[in-house]
Amino acid sequence: MGKVCLVLSMQDYNTIAEALLESALDWEHAADEMGCLHQFCARTGDPAYGAKLDRLDREQCRHRRLARRRRAVLERLQRQKAVSYTHLRAHETGAYL
Repeated sequence: MGKVCLVLSMQDYNTIAEALLESALDWEHAADEMGCLHQFCARTGDPAYGAKLDRLDREQCRHRRLARRRRAVLERLQRQKAVSYTHLRAHETGAYL
């Protein structure tokens, strides 16, 4: 797999990290809400809720998966090291100092 170099200001980096975390939290919250709805539907014992419960289970799993993906991207982003512009140019041109 190839690598991509991004040149980000600290402000852009922080904005991206914040958006990823916020998105992950939103997906997790939505999954929690679906879990509460699932419990409510299950307690009623109404057989008509069977299909709805299956759909809720699938959607809840999907939401948790999306939250995990965003957290994984955020963790990768946080592990990256900052390098100088000179260092990047040296890689591009092969002119190491």
